[in-house]
Amino acid sequence: MSDRWRLLVTEPADGATNMAVDEAVWRGRQAGTSPPTVRFFAWRPPTVSL
Repeated sequence: MSDRWRLLVTEPADGATNMAVDEAVWRGRQAGTSPPTVRFFAWRPPTVSL
């Protein structure tokens, strides 16, 4: 197991884009090809995520 993490800070984006980034990060972790990730993001325009 790696002790290295990734910090991902993205520009404000619409809901679909933010969810696509979340999915890509998750898929990378599931495949074992991406490090653990802490992500900071914002919505533009304001968005409801369920």
